[in-house]
Amino acid sequence: MQTGALQIRTLGLLWQIHDAASYVIEWTREASGDITGDHTRTMAIERQVGVVGEAARRLDARDPETAKGIPGLEEAVLLLDMLLLEYDNVDYARLTNFVNTVLPGLDRVAASLLEQHEHSVPEHL
Repeated sequence: MQTGALQIRTLGLLWQIHDAASYVIEWTREASGDITGDHTRTMAIERQVGVVGEAARRLDARDPETAKGIPGLEEAVLLLDMLLLEYDNVDYARLTNFVNTVLPGLDRVAASLLEQHEHSVPEHL
């Protein structure tokens, strides 16, 4: 992981990961961990997990050194692929496992990196 200031694009992608992950974690907590009990909530969670996955894919392409230090990014990309390509047969057990076990750690690392570089983050992020 880089020790100096992160690039603005990297910070933007970390913010997108953190923002979407925070949303999913909040909605999942409100549902007591059950992401499939409410159709609208499930669709919102799927969408935000997709945002995390796409931001993870872009982060790995633009800043692989930072990406390799963030646990769960590869799983987020794989989940994005599942949500896009297997939209009619989503593995909700896999999605629930990711949301409840992987996503909180991924969010903590993204938030920590943002905090470490908060002086570099533009106000619009």
